Amino acid sequence: MLLNELRALLNDDGGVLVLAVVVPFRPFVEDGQNHRVPKQKLGLDPNGNWETGVNAIWETVLKPCGFALERVARVPYISEGDQKHGAYILDDAVFVLSKAKETTSG
Repeated sequence: MLLNELRALLNDDGGVLVLAVVVPFRPFVEDGQNHRVPKQKLGLDPNGNWETGVNAIWETVLKPCGFALERVARVPYISEGDQKHGAYILDDAVFVLSKAKETTSG
């Protein structure tokens, strides 16, 4: 998974990853003139409110990848429009992530 590769690139002492995700999460891939679903599924609910979506992304995707959550912010995301609308304004979740400290039991 790309997130695991990004985590591995972070400096252990102060490195951060800034990740922006449109919420609710409804991914698709633009492949030339075509749109298709991604090959890798994350299992996130495409419906619901922003808070529930952000929590699901954190609990089911980011935390299991070994990230620590430093900050999260809600910001507008302006998407290109279509024939009906000049633009779409969506909600983005911006996560500031670091490597989670590894715990050892003893």
